[in-house]
Amino acid sequence: TALVELRGVIDADSEASAENLIPALRSAFEDVNAQAVVLRVNSPGGSAYGSELVRRELELTRAAGIDEPRLALLPPSADTRAAAPPTGASPPK
Repeated sequence: TALVELRGVIDADSEASAENLIPALRSAFEDVNAQAVVLRVNSPGGSAYGSELVRRELELTRAAGIDEPRLALLPPSADTRAAAPPTGASPPK
């Protein structure tokens, strides 16, 4: 299993920037030994642009036929609306 962690505010100047997350996601999906990719999300949200870049990367991965299982783990403190854009999941109503 390959683990990618999204921790903190999604922002260009943070650890959770799209510039950091996208290479980590690519590496996880390209790992031939991984049977699953786990995206652990603990974020209050942040940049809509950064979230969109990560969501788009996941869409491109699926479109390329790389459809490994993935799972977003949300701690109780995480805002599920914040996690929805980067994971491609539907936000709660």
